Amino acid sequence: MAGLAIAFGLIWIIIPGIILALGYSMMSYIYIDNPEIGILDVLKKSREMMKGHKWQYFCLGFSFIGWIILGILTFGILLFWLLPYMSVTRAIFYDSIKEG
Repeated sequence: MAGLAIAFGLIWIIIPGIILALGYSMMSYIYIDNPEIGILDVLKKSREMMKGHKWQYFCLGFSFIGWIILGILTFGILLFWLLPYMSVTRAIFYDSIKEG
């Protein structure tokens, strides 16, 4: 019974944490585009920008899971190519939702 309560509590902590992380995931891109605005404005703008796009961004990140596992199996050698590719993909996602 205690294990079930702990598992339920963890779910209530982890899932909202993932949702918050997705909401604030565009902060660095927004700040790079607008270095003159304050951090609170960057947080607000990121949250507003990600409304309706969190699931897309989650799926985009999740689509790399197989490549990440393969990168680990190659002792990190594949990650030298994969990590820049992932960064560019996230930047393109930012550009697509920024304009739309």
